[in-house]
Amino acid sequence: REAVVSTQSTGQLPLTVLKLPLSLDYLLTTFQPAKHGKDRVFYNTVEPDQDFDVMKYSDIGPIVKQVFERPNVFLGKTIGLTAGRISLNDFVSSYSDKIVDALPDKAEGCYEKVTLREYQKDKRNNRELPAILEFHCCYAPLRDIRTSLALNPNLTSFRDFMQLDSSTQRIRTSMA
Repeated sequence: REAVVSTQSTGQLPLTVLKLPLSLDYLLTTFQPAKHGKDRVFYNTVEPDQDFDVMKYSDIGPIVKQVFERPNVFLGKTIGLTAGRISLNDFVSSYSDKIVDALPDKAEGCYEKVTLREYQKDKRNNRELPAILEFHCCYAPLRDIRTSLALNPNLTSFRDFMQLDSSTQRIRTSMA
């Protein structure tokens, strides 16, 4: 890693790095609640109020196009992309609104922080998700919304993403 960074900084390697945030599509399809009676409970090891960056990965194409069209501007730079910051509380709240709309039993969702050991006991849980969320929570300052919006002014925000019919359809499918 040190050799790559050194080579990149000396300009010997024509390289532009795009640091991607957590995919909204991945979060929606992977961070699923467990059913407890009528309610749905989201379990993870991250503090519920910690913010992390998200982006719909289909919004990356126009950014890559800009980088290729203006190589002299971006050559040798690292660009941290984001469409916005959310917390697990924000996600669970929006997801819960969709659950109420999607399910006849008017289930609600809540979030509970658990230890990694407790999380791993349930075989249905995604084993990678705690590490992914912790990584994205800890490296948030490396991303800049202004730069992302300058490269693609049509970024899909988290709120807009949750309003899409496709996100509602995915939630219905996961709850079935």
